[in-house]
Order: sequence, then C-alpha cells, then structure tokens
Amino acid sequence: MNSTLDGKQKDSSVDDDLRALYADLEYALIEEMENSDQPSLHLVETVHDWSVSLHARGVLDTNAFETAQLLIADAGRLVGDDD
Repeated sequence: MNSTLDGKQKDSSVDDDLRALYADLEYALIEEMENSDQPSLHLVETVHDWSVSLHARGVLDTNAFETAQLLIADAGRLVGDDD
C-alpha cells in the first residue's frame, strides 16, 4: 500500500517538475516576443510540442493549453513575418 502512495507522490513530483520546465519555456517565448522582431522558430515549436504533450498527459489543464495555443499562434505569426 505504501508503494502505491509513493508512486502517486513521484508522479505528482514529476508533473510539478514538468510544469515548471514548461513555464520556463513559455516565459522564454514571451520574453523573446517582447525583445525580438522575430522569435526563434525552434522555441515556438518546442513550446507547442511541450504544451501538446503535457496536455495529453493531464499536466496542463484545458485553460492553460488554450492559452498556450494563443501564445503559439501569436508567435507563429511573428515568425512568418518577412518585412
């Protein structure tokens, strides 16, 4: 019985770590959008991939996922701009 509880605590801890890593990526994208005319395509793709994966895993709730998709769409438009 204790091993089941330990497993749940480990999953929760991993989810918290994944959430924190994702928040860092999202923050980096926001900063890059504020400070650059064209954010890194690699960063935009990474934030997208992480948001999809974490949402599928249940780490990101629907509201956080939808917010991420709006951010990614805004960043994608900037990446696509050829001034």
